[in-house]
Amino acid sequence: MDNSIYFHEDDYCMIEVLPSDNYDFCCNQAGQATEFSEQHKAENGIGWTDVYMVESAPKQLVEYKISEDQLDKVLSSSFQKCKEIYSGYSSYREICKDTFAYVSGNIRLFYEIENNVVAKIWLNLDVYEEKDKIKAALLLEKIADLGDLIIADWYFHHVVKLKNADSTAKYIHAKFLNYLIFSSQGKSLLTSPIKSSEAIIFLRNSDIINVMREGIKYKTLSGDCQIVFEQCAKQYMNSNNIKEMRKCIGERDICSNPPYIEFSTPYVKTRLLFINTVKGPFKKIRNNSKKQFSDIQRKINEAGFSTLDLS
Repeated sequence: MDNSIYFHEDDYCMIEVLPSDNYDFCCNQAGQATEFSEQHKAENGIGWTDVYMVESAPKQLVEYKISEDQLDKVLSSSFQKCKEIYSGYSSYREICKDTFAYVSGNIRLFYEIENNVVAKIWLNLDVYEEKDKIKAALLLEKIADLGDLIIADWYFHHVVKLKNADSTAKYIHAKFLNYLIFSSQGKSLLTSPIKSSEAIIFLRNSDIINVMREGIKYKTLSGDCQIVFEQCAKQYMNSNNIKEMRKCIGERDICSNPPYIEFSTPYVKTRLLFINTVKGPFKKIRNNSKKQFSDIQRKINEAGFSTLDLS
């Protein structure tokens, strides 16, 4: 492998590793960024009319005094070290001093050295396929060994505690779904960023293993999980101050792009996205998402439950 690597200058510290003391600060910044992006959307719906400037975190990573040897110890067995780092834009390139990287395919960690300690760490997480999800999960697990740290993803407007394996798994899965939706339908989840105040598990229709009368079984990076309809019905009642049992387990919108059913699962909502299948050497899109949506909704009804129609 070539020992040099490039990152676009716009990606610098956009997925940033920071001390966890900054968690509340970063969540607040993420919320402000989401509000700003809503206020400055272009009239045609493509892009924005202004740029939100993220403030520097109160506590910087350099204060942790992580040595390069510590970083090497946790990463070298699984990731290739690159010692020649370039940045720039378009065809312009310049070498970055005191900057290095650890790389495995589309998953990359960059870091800067200042006075013999790690001053900054930022990531490129291009989660395009299942193997990228595995590598990304491994990288975040390794970084968590360095201390009590968080990821502030300013692209996603999302903050993740690295010691929380469940949160990191959801985050990686959302990154994968963002690519999947963008590549198959030309629309990115980033046009509607994940708010730091909202917790939603995103699933796609191909994650579904089985739909039963009791609920839906689906696969995740960490194993099989289940949406239990009775639990969703109780949670929906509690969340909407409904006194009598109505068997409503969430909401649905077949007109959304992509169509979805959102289940009122306890603690964290679960949104099932119905994405058209991309098949064949010419990446032909099969427009089957609405049929799959209707099939799942029919099975929910047959089980004696319902969802609120938002379309």
